[in-house]
Amino acid sequence: DIWHCFGCSRGGDIFAFIKEIEGADFPEALELLASRAGVVLKKEDPRLLTERRRYFSLLEEAAKFYETELLKRLDVLDYLKERGLKEETIERFGLGFAGAAPDNLTVYLIKAGYDIKDVVRAGLAVRSERGLNFDRFRGRLMFPLFNHYGKTVGFTGRILERLLPSGMELAKYVNSPETPIFNKSRVLYGFHETKGDIRKKNE
Repeated sequence: DIWHCFGCSRGGDIFAFIKEIEGADFPEALELLASRAGVVLKKEDPRLLTERRRYFSLLEEAAKFYETELLKRLDVLDYLKERGLKEETIERFGLGFAGAAPDNLTVYLIKAGYDIKDVVRAGLAVRSERGLNFDRFRGRLMFPLFNHYGKTVGFTGRILERLLPSGMELAKYVNSPETPIFNKSRVLYGFHETKGDIRKKNE
């Protein structure tokens, strides 16, 4: 399939269209089109990916990890239902859970083939003064942050007070730091789900 814009004279194939509309590079356009068409792409060795794609891959892997952890915690799922969230909403927005252990996610990602330096740079782990690596998010309900074409670029983690020892106080929310793929001033939560309607209504 090809397209042509008579206003600016740009055109090309479907990949060029996605690159133009979504601001994606070719690999990202390929992944986006494959996911919409239900095509499963062969997973590549994380070490062979470009830096930008390594970060996207890392964040996607982390999101899957948090989602799996949430399914193990019936108490947290019950809490979400008490707050009025339906299962379809939880699944649609990729909610997850980060356990209280210091390095569950970090260990998981290293075993999956990712370099600890990338895990830290992607904002998923924090290195202490003694050189130890800890998960940035612990004991928190996890909300993935998506870019405009639905790829995970960061997280917001909300503490669950009911899981804290008596008397302990922690920041209510912890957010991903800025990274090569996450700029908080350029991300609007839920935009990837609503941009179609925004275009239609031109509002």
